[in-house]
Amino acid sequence: MNQGNRNVIDETASENIFQLFFEHLPFPATFFFIKETTCSDILCMSCLQYANRSFRDTYGIINNDDHENIFSSMIKPGLISEIMNNKTGYPAIKSDSIMITCRQRFYYRHIVLLDDKTGILILSDASDSMNMELNYLESREKYFTMINSLPEIVFEIDSRGKILFVNRKAIEILGYTYDELNTINAFELIDSDKSITAITEKLLSGQCRVKHSHSLKCKNDTLIPINLFLSPMETEGRISGYRGIAVDISPLVEARNLLLSSEGKFRKMIEYSFDAIAIIDSRGVLTYISPAARSITGYDPDELLGRPVWDFLAADGKQKVLYLLEGPLGKSRSTLKGKMQFNNKNGSIKTLAYNITNLLDDDSIKGMVINCHDITQEIEACALIEHQNIELLHRESQYRYLYENALVGMFTARLDDFLIINANEMCQHLLGFSSKKEFVGKRRLTDFFPDNKKIDPLVNNSGQNSYYHNDAIQMRKNDGSLFWIEITTRIAHFENTVDGIIIDVSKRKKAEHDVYKLTYYDQLTRLPNRELFRQHVIKEIARAKIKGEGYVFAVMFLGIDRFKHINSIYGPRIGDQLLKEIAMKLEASIYKKDDKLSRFEGDKFLILFSDIKDRENAGALVKNMGKIFTEPFFIDNLYIDVTASVGLSTYPSDGDDSDTLIKNCETALYIAKEQGKGMCHFFDSRLNDEMLNNFEIEKDLRKAVQKNQFFIHYQPQMNRNGILTGLEALIRWQCPKRGLVPPLHFIPIAERSGIIVDIGNAVLAQTCGQLKKWKKSGLNPGKIAINLSPYQFSQKNLTEKVMEEIVRANIDPAYIELEITESGIMENEDDSIQKIMKLKEMGFSIAVDDFGTGYSSLNKLQNYPIDTLKLDKSFIQNILSDKKSSAISKHIIQLSHDLGFEVVAEGVETKEQLEFLIQHNCDKFQGYYFSKPQSPEFLEETFLAR
Repeated sequence: MNQGNRNVIDETASENIFQLFFEHLPFPATFFFIKETTCSDILCMSCLQYANRSFRDTYGIINNDDHENIFSSMIKPGLISEIMNNKTGYPAIKSDSIMITCRQRFYYRHIVLLDDKTGILILSDASDSMNMELNYLESREKYFTMINSLPEIVFEIDSRGKILFVNRKAIEILGYTYDELNTINAFELIDSDKSITAITEKLLSGQCRVKHSHSLKCKNDTLIPINLFLSPMETEGRISGYRGIAVDISPLVEARNLLLSSEGKFRKMIEYSFDAIAIIDSRGVLTYISPAARSITGYDPDELLGRPVWDFLAADGKQKVLYLLEGPLGKSRSTLKGKMQFNNKNGSIKTLAYNITNLLDDDSIKGMVINCHDITQEIEACALIEHQNIELLHRESQYRYLYENALVGMFTARLDDFLIINANEMCQHLLGFSSKKEFVGKRRLTDFFPDNKKIDPLVNNSGQNSYYHNDAIQMRKNDGSLFWIEITTRIAHFENTVDGIIIDVSKRKKAEHDVYKLTYYDQLTRLPNRELFRQHVIKEIARAKIKGEGYVFAVMFLGIDRFKHINSIYGPRIGDQLLKEIAMKLEASIYKKDDKLSRFEGDKFLILFSDIKDRENAGALVKNMGKIFTEPFFIDNLYIDVTASVGLSTYPSDGDDSDTLIKNCETALYIAKEQGKGMCHFFDSRLNDEMLNNFEIEKDLRKAVQKNQFFIHYQPQMNRNGILTGLEALIRWQCPKRGLVPPLHFIPIAERSGIIVDIGNAVLAQTCGQLKKWKKSGLNPGKIAINLSPYQFSQKNLTEKVMEEIVRANIDPAYIELEITESGIMENEDDSIQKIMKLKEMGFSIAVDDFGTGYSSLNKLQNYPIDTLKLDKSFIQNILSDKKSSAISKHIIQLSHDLGFEVVAEGVETKEQLEFLIQHNCDKFQGYYFSKPQSPEFLEETFLAR
């Protein structure tokens, strides 16, 4: 074959190979020819030589016409001429991006002119990267926000140290503002020039990440130790800046310094640490370890020598080492790099980067040389950065999910016109819309607040980025109804937005209102209670102090008379209805807005009368209140007559604080009640002192009962022949503080307080015990009379209590005479007669004490199952000088005898009185004429010894 034919064959083969290669390119490409035309002196294409399969598939080319149309839309006239005019040689290349309208996608266009006749058009799809860039731009601001929330300093600087970006943590740690950091070179914040040089050298040497420890200079000149993780930023093949993270390691440094100060050898080991070098034999046993291993492993070399290296590696370390020795490192001089996890002596796991070389055939080594250093922190730093990147993406996803599914309403509004530009579903629900489209972008924030003044602090704040929290404010729903919310806003002036969180607290506000009602209002009458009334008085005192001297107001304490009696007769339900009716009438009788009414407790009410001008005017207030009780109350088809007693105190004469004024008018009420029903009493300091003394006596009486300070004296009862017929047991109180207290001073107080029951029980027990002792000694005192007070007599368990003492003392009830006062019987006459009959059946004698001083009529005596009448000493004292006393006494003696009663005259002090009584057939006599009350010992030596 001649040379010409061979050339033709070679060219044909080459063309076929090129066409095959061009056809199977993985991206759209077309090969074209260029020819010159005289049309406007512009170079253009005459026709297309070839379009590859990817080009035809991408644009759906069926025939050459399609090919021509698409190609001409991609390369306009003049483009080839422009490339050729600007070329410096072949191949001449032009790359740019282009939008293919038929497909609505971005492509990178690469035109390659191989010479002045031929060229290639190559297209690469850039749509995905363009979309990614747009998505990146959209989320960049969110990433900045997330970066600002990181607990480490994140920064970017240029190669000269100018700060391009720092997060909020840098501001917090360094103490500079953003503007101040813009004027500071970042390298000036590092406390050592050597540190800067070391970082620069590492980065210039090609290390992609650098970890270094430094101290940062804060604005206040303090130094903050940090771990610095730095990566270079490259532009066109050169380092244009640095990006990194600075971790505050102050706690770590402090702990390390503490350790170093106590353990000097560890400090030196750390200061002189180098890569550890070790040698292992063919069995994996350590035959040499350098001193530097201490800083990495925590072991002294002597602790490691002679032991298999896998003793200090992770659980599967033995299998890995044996595999390496038998496999990859089986050949002499073979080298292997990798990472392994080493169990530090202190229990931690270190990651070591190692380089191991097989030098078993080297006579000087005869083992495998391992060079390793600790890369734990570098791995942790890389993992941290990777984790943080993942975390940022995860947080963004979480943020979107949480925002839309939050259980609180969230919104964003423009700061300049308050137009709502975003909101979540809960906000839509709270505002009463069925769709966000109904209000987002259409309604303003101010449309939903009934009082725009309330939201001024929420949206008007001069701070750069500031927060405002309002505990509770009312918001208006779409239907116009109001509900209570708790709102927090964040104002971002730079973004011209206000972000808000709203929580529906309507239920909480209702609960607070209910709690307030329960705390400060009476549940029966719905009136303010004593605590709220006390606050009203405090406010009135403050008003009085502002008004100045001459301002007078009154506090009235009103109590229903015998309300317990009403409750016992009609029952508590009627009692409650009565209190509600009284409360309504009292409230209706108050005319001034500053006057206040309160239910203090039970049947007691408090009323504040503001500005009464003068203390004397209080009487008219009492009279006005009294009108309420002039007519019976009609409750449940019952007419109930009610009276009320009133106590009054006035400011400032009766107190200058709320507690004193309330206490003093309560004291006045108690004094009024002692005077009778329907009475009024103004506070009087003298009577108050007397009442306070009575309270002290009452307190001492309770102690006396507990400590058994009472004892009994007995007064003889004699017949007309001067023979002892019986004794009356009389209580005495020996108080350690007051001495011997007369019965008249403490018995009335004991009766009012109810302590008389305990005292009566003590008298009964002591008397029965004394009677038992006398009987055992063979002495006969006759019947012993024991007084039962009206309060004691009214107790339901009276008969059981009396019999209990009789049984305990093992005495005959016939030796006991129970004395009951006339008023005690009359208080509940039917019940009293039943009790007397029961006591009579038990064997007791019954006497009516102080007869003639009460309200019973003589004709009622025939109904009483009694044995004796005791003629009160008030008649005996004047029996000789007063005809009325004489006539009454004679009449009582005669009537008593007619009814079969014995008569005992009390208070006989003279012989003349005795003779008068004997003359008119009185049966027995008692008084100082015979003997005053005496101790048991005295009676045993005198009257009982006869």
